[in-house]
Amino acid sequence: MLRGWRDGGQVKQAYASSGTQLQLLERAHRVASFDGAVTARAGPSFPEPFARAGDLRDPARILAAARETGILDFDEPIALMMIAVLHFIPDDTAAYDAVAQLLHALPAGSHLALSHASYDLLDDDTTAKLASVPAGDFTPGTREQIVRFFDGLDLAVPGLQIISEWCPDPTDARPDPSEVPMFGAVARRP
Repeated sequence: MLRGWRDGGQVKQAYASSGTQLQLLERAHRVASFDGAVTARAGPSFPEPFARAGDLRDPARILAAARETGILDFDEPIALMMIAVLHFIPDDTAAYDAVAQLLHALPAGSHLALSHASYDLLDDDTTAKLASVPAGDFTPGTREQIVRFFDGLDLAVPGLQIISEWCPDPTDARPDPSEVPMFGAVARRP
């Protein structure tokens, strides 16, 4: 999903919401994250990895720590990567507010890459079964709820899409949408 902005060379630094995203950031010059797994996974290919424990529901603290360390240059575009994390914030308002506050602090030309689980892609029987299983804070969103994260941004083509269908490599086999029930998109902050 992130091939577009990564290969275009428009963004050379990123804030990753999860350490599992590091393999997607091989061309970023600076990487900041609040997932402790980043330190363990960063390795020598990332010249300036930075990790600190944090809570996405407290974006002011995240921004203060990022500014304090100087790992991200807030005068240059930053990729804000919210990959498979927002569906673990049960309060939609808190999730929208967190993303909005983080984006507001980023300069024009920054990008938001976001994916979010959704039951929209599942049949009714599967949805009913999943809804009956205790899932803690897991809160899938509808397509309409997910697209709201991109309000005020310029969505990259093809827009909000099933992640397996977002600019797929034609040589890759793609799973059925029900096997990866998640929407995603990349957008640019004007």
